[in-house]
Amino acid sequence: MDQLVAAMSNGQRWRADWNKNWLGTSAQTAGLWYDLYQGGGNPAAGSLNPGGPALAFQPMWDTQPTNASGILHGGNVGLGYSGYTKSILNASVFSAAATTAPTVLMLVDIQGLFTLGGTTTGAQTVVTSATVTATNSTNLLLTYSSTFDPYTSIFCFSISNSGGSLPGNLNASQVYYGVRQSSTTCWVSTSYYNALNAVYVAYSSAGSGTNTIVQQMPRYSQNWSTATTSTIGLSSTAGAGVQCFAVAAGGAMGTTTGTLTLTYTNSAGTASRATPSSPALPTCTATAIQGNVVYSGTASGKYGPFMPLQAGDAGIRVPTAINLSSTYTSGTLAFVLARPLLTVPVTTVGVAGERDLVNQLPSMPVVQDGACLAWIQYAGSATPTNSSYFGNLDFVWG
Repeated sequence: MDQLVAAMSNGQRWRADWNKNWLGTSAQTAGLWYDLYQGGGNPAAGSLNPGGPALAFQPMWDTQPTNASGILHGGNVGLGYSGYTKSILNASVFSAAATTAPTVLMLVDIQGLFTLGGTTTGAQTVVTSATVTATNSTNLLLTYSSTFDPYTSIFCFSISNSGGSLPGNLNASQVYYGVRQSSTTCWVSTSYYNALNAVYVAYSSAGSGTNTIVQQMPRYSQNWSTATTSTIGLSSTAGAGVQCFAVAAGGAMGTTTGTLTLTYTNSAGTASRATPSSPALPTCTATAIQGNVVYSGTASGKYGPFMPLQAGDAGIRVPTAINLSSTYTSGTLAFVLARPLLTVPVTTVGVAGERDLVNQLPSMPVVQDGACLAWIQYAGSATPTNSSYFGNLDFVWG
């Protein structure tokens, strides 16, 4: 508590006032979950349909060159900056619009997403890995065949080798940040700080054999407890707490009777985990408006807001495949990987819902550098189009 008071007194704090509108083309349906990231307001409306290659995993950061930002949280304060940890002190949500309550808003850190056209069925492989070649330049330049990042200039990865050796100055136990130079090339940095400041790994050799990079979550993958300014290891629980929700992201979805199955590597590093089929696979809403979490609800096969994980799993390290059993007639689904941070229930129109995360619920959720903060919402009533929610988040670091 003394450290908290000192940090507040030293000005190591940030207040974010936000205001988001429900974007939908029609009213929300009571009992379903919705995404507010795509709605207008402050921050401006963001897209969950990046227009890049379908099924390519796209990392998300607080600011992105081709998309709206998440809720800004005061800049970077972690490794390479001041070595601080940033936490949320409290949160509030308020609305005076008719029938916007009762509702529950959940704040999440969006790690990234991939999209799937509604008319695509069967098992589809998510693009999270690629073989790479290293070339001789002032800095180490990696070349690959996949366009990983049309949304942003930075992505996070680990690297492995078979039949030879890794490029010089790289090792398999470290997390790296690829800094996009073209659709198929990147420089390599050893930390997010270095990536933002154009500090790249120097070239020393091209390596040999087959070198493969695998995308990691941009946050919650690194072992900060043993990190230095030059080395960040991949955590043994990378992706802990990260979950997935599927949302209509390209306009309204056409009709379907399909179910969804996600295959993934869990946070313990176990591959080939999958959405359990019992008691039922997530079942898509027949016609979902944009912004709707398509399997949310209370009937059989309905969940909310996240797709179920296999028993015992604590999070998603890497998504590997998705299966939509029956086509939609139109539309695009975004599969969003996110880490929930807090929830705020709002019981009454015109009365603020508040969360004191120091005294009332002493959790002080950590917000890592680059976090893309956004709200998802449970509708307790039929919420009209363009209904407005607003509130604040208070952050402290030290």
